[in-house]
Amino acid sequence: MKILHVVNDLGLGGIQTMLVNIVNKQSLYADVYVLVINDLYSKELVDLFSPNVKIVYNKRPVGSKSPLHLIRLNYHALRIRPDVIHLHNTVMWRYLIHPLIRCPFFVTVHDVYNKETPFQCINKFKTVFAISESVRQSILEHSGKESVVVENGILVDGFKKRSLKKKTIHRFVQVSRLETQRKGQHLLMKALDIFHSRHPEYEFTLDFIGDGSSRGMLEKTASEMKWVDKIHFLGSQSQTYLYENLCNYDLVIQPSLFEGFGLTIAEAMAAQVPVLIADNDGPMKIIENGKFGQFFKCGDADDCASKIESIVYNDFPGDVVEKAHEHVRINYDISNTARAYYEYYSKAL
Repeated sequence: MKILHVVNDLGLGGIQTMLVNIVNKQSLYADVYVLVINDLYSKELVDLFSPNVKIVYNKRPVGSKSPLHLIRLNYHALRIRPDVIHLHNTVMWRYLIHPLIRCPFFVTVHDVYNKETPFQCINKFKTVFAISESVRQSILEHSGKESVVVENGILVDGFKKRSLKKKTIHRFVQVSRLETQRKGQHLLMKALDIFHSRHPEYEFTLDFIGDGSSRGMLEKTASEMKWVDKIHFLGSQSQTYLYENLCNYDLVIQPSLFEGFGLTIAEAMAAQVPVLIADNDGPMKIIENGKFGQFFKCGDADDCASKIESIVYNDFPGDVVEKAHEHVRINYDISNTARAYYEYYSKAL
């Protein structure tokens, strides 16, 4: 089977990172291509692709409205002659000349409904994949379209594991795009300020891994709080970096205001790092409503502070971390995701 995945870019985002892992697995039993629309890619990410995966660059400058890039995009799709095309954004449907490209189309919706993900063109697809049950319900509510849940996955064995002998909780980390309106980093800083006011003697640091439009505002807030020694902005980092370094942290905190899945939660569990999350449906499914991690009320900085307090002073049971790792291994390994997609492709042929 010849599979063509189409993606906007190959930046260091969660969708792109997961795509690399999916196509690497699929390339073990299929002929796999990745068509990159925009001229935006990370060399670190590209280097993670298997030699078996063929990458095709459309080289469209971001924001360009030139029809030349649409012509080139369709030329690539026709030249490859795939058996199936898998899009990773519903609006991509508009860019392809469907009467000429005669093969089944699939699309994965990676987030719940919001202004940035308005589910455009979703009813054009016969088969729509949702990355979680909460995303499936969001699609149904806002578009009336039924979808199939294929949960995200990670390369579980790629992560070094935190030592279970380590009991103290001092190094916090948050991994995601720095976009406070979605990811809630400002609430995390507020929560830590509340925690610090209650326990000024407690030493901690917080690293933000990721970049985005809110970085300047967050750096300014850290400066105003005189926390330049406590809060560090590490910028975007490669998947290899996370494989090697996530295990060095003591607590992963994800304060997202809405979240379709929560890839970094699964990654933390794979690295045997305790997790504290906002109680969005997607991430709550991963930790099974508190069985494999702690949670706080979404948007509530005071509750977040209280949960941090509970974790650092009462310890995080080692057996929970071990069970969380095994839970991720069984349920969220990327090989399961890749194979599930492949089985749906096969049914359509």
